[in-house]
Amino acid sequence: MVNITTNKVSRLLGRTENARFMNLALYQGAPRKKGMLNIAMAASENPALREKEKVDPLLVCTAWKRNRFYMFSKRHPDR
Repeated sequence: MVNITTNKVSRLLGRTENARFMNLALYQGAPRKKGMLNIAMAASENPALREKEKVDPLLVCTAWKRNRFYMFSKRHPDR
């Protein structure tokens, strides 16, 4: 991934895979309903609430002559 404003590489994906990725799709997460947090929840420093607010983008790819798809995310597989 290249940051287009700074023109620097921000992340390398699929480094261990020996594949030529062809079709890419980015899913950035569904919008959450407004008003789910009350004032006390918004003011708290609860890490569980902060983690819930974060959106984890998901990159789904297919590769040349491969019968599988690849999913790249920031999450670890054990979670």
